[in-house]
Amino acid sequence: MTITYEPEFNAAFTPFAAAIAAAPKLRPGNLEDTKTSIHGFYSAMQAEKGDQDDQCRVLCAWRGYVTGSVEFLRKQIEARVEATGIPFFAPGYRLAPEHPHPIPHEDCFAALKWVHENAADIFGVDNSRLGVFGESAGGGLAAGLALRARDEKLSPPLAKQILVYPMMDDRNTIPNPEVEHLFTWSHDNNETAWKALIGDKDGEIDCYGAAARATNLRNLPSTYLDVGSLDIFVHDSLDYAQRLMRENVEVELHVWPRVPHGFEGLAPQTRYGKMAVDSRDDAVRSL
Repeated sequence: MTITYEPEFNAAFTPFAAAIAAAPKLRPGNLEDTKTSIHGFYSAMQAEKGDQDDQCRVLCAWRGYVTGSVEFLRKQIEARVEATGIPFFAPGYRLAPEHPHPIPHEDCFAALKWVHENAADIFGVDNSRLGVFGESAGGGLAAGLALRARDEKLSPPLAKQILVYPMMDDRNTIPNPEVEHLFTWSHDNNETAWKALIGDKDGEIDCYGAAARATNLRNLPSTYLDVGSLDIFVHDSLDYAQRLMRENVEVELHVWPRVPHGFEGLAPQTRYGKMAVDSRDDAVRSL
């Protein structure tokens, strides 16, 4: 059976696919090409601007390991605040390769601790309702933050982690030739980005940088996790969800059929695009 995109997504994605096909081919392993690709991808995913709230209840890590910025994704963040009524805090952490692991993680953890310590006094927020939220590389950062918060006994503990197609495993390097042409984030992109984050420390990165390497998933917060079935991260996500459930961690898992990485931004009006965003917003509102 030939695997293809879900028909509604395919129709919406066709203009992007044509532009991608016409663009210069990326040089394998070239970081600058990968950055350009990511920038173009997220430019296409800009959401409608909403009203911004100046409080923080959720720490939001929406940024790639090697490119992007809080301001670049401001509209997406504001849209989630408008939709949920829940304030977000987005740390402007330093990027690899100039600032490799653990610097991005340390920046985000410092931001999390600051929000946790000042939630009530500055923001009027109950710090027992704090969560972490991240997409892609941001999802990997969020997962690492949840592990670190547990290990350092943050009290009260995090209430939730919301992981959207998270980038959690530096060992995900083997292409699948049958579906690789359908991936919007390829194995070459992935290997290049991880190389920028961890350099030559192959096999030495800790679980705060690559959450899938964690050997103990006990006592982690309630977890929401979603991913497309045509996403390079689908097997990593399924494995992480199963391991969490074996440790009696509450998990809400969604695998959206026949859609790739970033599907809801590339085709927001499709059925699965709307369902995914609504599900994530419900997870945020549950805090």
